[in-house]
Amino acid sequence: MKKRWLLLVVVFALSILAACGGDEESSSENKNTEPQKGGTLTGAMDTAPTGQFNPIFYQEAYEANILDFTHEGLVSQNNKLEFIPNLAKDWEFNADHTELTFHLQENVKWHDGEPFTADDVVFTYKMISSPGYVEAGGVRTDYVERLLGYEEFSTGKTKEFKGVEKIDDYTVKFRFSEPNVIALSDASFPIIPEHVFKDIPIDKMPSAPESKEPGKVIGTGPFKFTEMVEGEQYVLEKNPDYWQGEPYLDKIVWKVMDQSVILGALKNKEIDFVADPNGVPAADFQLVSEMEHVKVIEQQDFGYQIMGFITTTGNRGINPSIRIIGFRTKN
Repeated sequence: MKKRWLLLVVVFALSILAACGGDEESSSENKNTEPQKGGTLTGAMDTAPTGQFNPIFYQEAYEANILDFTHEGLVSQNNKLEFIPNLAKDWEFNADHTELTFHLQENVKWHDGEPFTADDVVFTYKMISSPGYVEAGGVRTDYVERLLGYEEFSTGKTKEFKGVEKIDDYTVKFRFSEPNVIALSDASFPIIPEHVFKDIPIDKMPSAPESKEPGKVIGTGPFKFTEMVEGEQYVLEKNPDYWQGEPYLDKIVWKVMDQSVILGALKNKEIDFVADPNGVPAADFQLVSEMEHVKVIEQQDFGYQIMGFITTTGNRGINPSIRIIGFRTKN
């Protein structure tokens, strides 16, 4: 079942809308056969990634379209949003849920062949907790704010990082400042390789080639980020040494296309699926769902959209126009 999951990962990890080519007869025949190896899946997104492919610094969903296939966390979630093993094979809490111990998979290698160990887990969470992380552009502190000693470490009051401890090469312990009911969510963040980033200062990490360039972005996931025509196309190639088994697909190709032509490309089978966050406009949903070769997949997640107002204008204080709107609304 693990290998069958690898064939479907492209559809379920991000998706979206998946185009299933072929007529009904051949489709019926394929239902009774094993998944076939090889092939390329082509997806479209209407906005290019900004170019930040380090999990601890990316901010846009368009980067996530790449990183979801290249990096992994200790745990993941199934279609029912239940936490399931990933880079960690099992875990246990202490009595009051202030400690969470993970036992890691022992056969995992990074894309460059180096072994994945507890050092990588500690390093990832230590970097997100580090002084200077937010100033360097990091926004993932929600994953570490509940760790024991976070406030003291992140402000530079102590150099001792207490939140995540290496017990041995394949065991790590998360410690929290109080009982943590979302501890597994906190521990789900994608892990980055210590051996790649350990000599790069936190303020230099976002601009380092290891955070931006194909071939230098290293993860443990089923696909490697190997090629990029910036703003146009992003190529992922299978990781033949993937710890859960070699992926069936050879490549995943992301094309950046204007949303006005995506629907036509999907209809003409020039692309196989359409990516979040914008996907297909709501007005076109019925049209897409009626395409015979397209299957619409609905998936639960924790995503949300928000509209907010910026009420300040640089150093000049409150924006007068916003103040007037607020005053009129109250009256």
